[in-house]
Amino acid sequence: MNTFHVCFHNTLTQEQIDWWEKEYGEKLLCSKCGKHLEPGDQKDHYWPYFDDFNLCKACMKKNKEDDANGK
Repeated sequence: MNTFHVCFHNTLTQEQIDWWEKEYGEKLLCSKCGKHLEPGDQKDHYWPYFDDFNLCKACMKKNKEDDANGK
């Protein structure tokens, strides 16, 4: 069964990253390239249960370019 959820496109601060990782004992990683998320990156609203929308800035940019090109 497919699940569908939406993501708020809020970007992370270092304080938020530190808090989430300490709270859940897991690293925030980009769902596309696996890079550790940094300030300005995006966290899935339902992380750690979902990570589809955990995206670094480079992957967010690539997604926007792909959407603009119809990919």
